[in-house]
Amino acid sequence: MKRNLIGLLLLLAVAGAFLTPVVVQGKSKTQYASGGLFLWLSDAGTAICVGGTPTAWFPPCDYPGTRESIWRDFVGPVWFEEVTGNAATYFTGTWEIRGNCNLDQNLAGPCWGTFEGAAQGGKWEGTWNGRLDFISFGADLSFVGYGTGGSVEGLHMMLEAAAETGSETAPIPFTARVFKVE
Repeated sequence: MKRNLIGLLLLLAVAGAFLTPVVVQGKSKTQYASGGLFLWLSDAGTAICVGGTPTAWFPPCDYPGTRESIWRDFVGPVWFEEVTGNAATYFTGTWEIRGNCNLDQNLAGPCWGTFEGAAQGGKWEGTWNGRLDFISFGADLSFVGYGTGGSVEGLHMMLEAAAETGSETAPIPFTARVFKVE
């Protein structure tokens, strides 16, 4: 009995060491933020227009009329508005996205790419993907990245942005998590 009790106490002590929460800058393991983000276009990239003609800007192909727009290598800024939560300071400034989309005749379809942005003396880098609808200004996007330098060194982030409809001047609502993987 005594041997079992000592074994149990030893097991609990070892488990307790592994269950100790990781601290990110003196805060809880996972931090959260929410707010709005804007996507804009600074370089239209290139487009292959099935049944249409490239415009050299946006939309990438003449609309209506194009059956499919295969849009590659566009570049644009992302900026944040009214961000709240204990991870809000990680989502300030401007990011840059590079992307690609396969759009249908209604200018909607899957999109993907990479992003980079300054944060807390360092920067976030990562990938994004999802679906954009350029007629209704709808979006369903996921960003996954890691931090290098400054206070984001070694941190990871996941951001989800979604809106069924919107407008050219309305931010896309987002929620984000920042955490450290040990």
